[in-house]
Amino acid sequence: MRLMLKLSGRNVAFAAFAAVLAVAALHFGLVGVRTMAGIVLFFFLPFYLVMRNIQFEGDERVFFSFFIGLAFFSLFIFYFGRLVPSFRVSVVAVFVALLAVSFLLARRKK
Repeated sequence: MRLMLKLSGRNVAFAAFAAVLAVAALHFGLVGVRTMAGIVLFFFLPFYLVMRNIQFEGDERVFFSFFIGLAFFSLFIFYFGRLVPSFRVSVVAVFVALLAVSFLLARRKK
């Protein structure tokens, strides 16, 4: 009898994220875990949610959303930070705006 292990993309992604956090914790402690979680939360997540509305494969979506997030999230924060003098406020405002855009696109698609 063969046991088949069913792996979904989400399970693999959670396992990879947990492995990255474990390595960050091992090498850098709590600061490394907070940094990696922040990178995933701010750079990856908003653009992944926007990209799920576009017809890409799962691995393409992950790759593009990470690198587009590195470029555009920083760009949006820089230019919004020129209008608002607080860096923290600009980070939160851009993050909320990108999440709102992703949910509006998902709602429009339905």
